[in-house]
Amino acid sequence: MSDDDELPLWDPATNSFVTPAKPVAYVDIDALISEAKRLAAQRDWPAAATAWGAVIDAAPSDAPAYANAGEAWRNAGNLPESRAIIAQGLDHFPTHAELLTQAGHTAHRQRDWDSALSHWERLLTVATDRPHAYYLLGNTLLAANRLDHAETRLLECTELFPTYREARILLAWQANRARNWPTALERWAALHTALPANDQICTGYAEALLASNQLDLARAMIEAARALRPKDPANQLLEAKIAQAQGRHAEALLLLEAASAAFPQDGALKAALKAV
Repeated sequence: MSDDDELPLWDPATNSFVTPAKPVAYVDIDALISEAKRLAAQRDWPAAATAWGAVIDAAPSDAPAYANAGEAWRNAGNLPESRAIIAQGLDHFPTHAELLTQAGHTAHRQRDWDSALSHWERLLTVATDRPHAYYLLGNTLLAANRLDHAETRLLECTELFPTYREARILLAWQANRARNWPTALERWAALHTALPANDQICTGYAEALLASNQLDLARAMIEAARALRPKDPANQLLEAKIAQAQGRHAEALLLLEAASAAFPQDGALKAALKAV
């Protein structure tokens, strides 16, 4: 018998000797959480996911740990593991807003539109930040190309929360995607008046102006967008398209060549350069 072994004790209740249970080892939950947060801040996603798993093992009632583990696995590129750990959390906490949020993000990344939409709809019933829940719902509907449904839900959001501009921006993108250019121009013009230095608004407005053959204004708008976000390949591609539409073919080619060199993995730029 080693020194660590407990001696059996007489138990009068059972009229026998019993071995006392070993004390449960103390686990410093706060230290585990701090380590997981540190790894996440360093963007060491596999290690962060494993660390959040240790938090779950030590404290299975910690709902945010499941959400954080799911987010870390998603950022690490392991979508099945992300989905599995979030599902475990939702089994215990089916109305936890952050778990529903992470579940929706992972399903969206997997292009499982129905599952993502289901999570966003459930989130709408429990979220304290309901405008953002509408935004997430609308974004997935656009990604799924369910344009009419996206417009309906985003209009619903703007009626309930008229000062929430993110929904209005997404609603303007919906009009672009639907190629409803008069509506798109109206929505972008209103947004640009309110937020003239927003690069996303400038880009969306430039796209609608190009499609409506308002080329000079489109050029001014995309130049404003490029000034705000010079390294966005989508802006560079749109600027080249506007140059080409204005007959500035040599300039368009130079713009595409420069953008393609800067972003060699961008498929849209490659395709546009081949088409010139």
